[in-house]
Amino acid sequence: MGAAARANPSDRGYDEEWAALRARYLGIHRYCQKARCGRKASHVDHIIAVALRPDLRLAWGNLRSLCRSCHNRRSMLDQHVAERRCTPACDASGMPTDPRHPWNNGGEVGKAPLSAYGMAVDSVTGRLIPIGRRAEDPS
Repeated sequence: MGAAARANPSDRGYDEEWAALRARYLGIHRYCQKARCGRKASHVDHIIAVALRPDLRLAWGNLRSLCRSCHNRRSMLDQHVAERRCTPACDASGMPTDPRHPWNNGGEVGKAPLSAYGMAVDSVTGRLIPIGRRAEDPS
């Protein structure tokens, strides 16, 4: 079970810029955004992990507020996938790992569209948003 030592937070992208964005996000989204939870939020989670899409590290639409319990559950799942204790649905490029998936049956190989991550680009603001939600003005 020996997990490799993690890089320090600033090397993983959690710097002063992240801290300011996190505080601003929690100031607006005070409650856990996980369905049917509703507890007070204490963490800001990247919907698409920074390891998969570092370009979305500071994207407002790639964030969600979570309570400690929901965040720990999400982190544990991410760790299990990273340590290959369970099989991820997609590889690091976003392609499905299931060989029966239509994209793996003669489809063009490449990055998955944002919709595969449950994300879209808001046509008005151009911001990345979860599908089914409208972009919110963070200011």
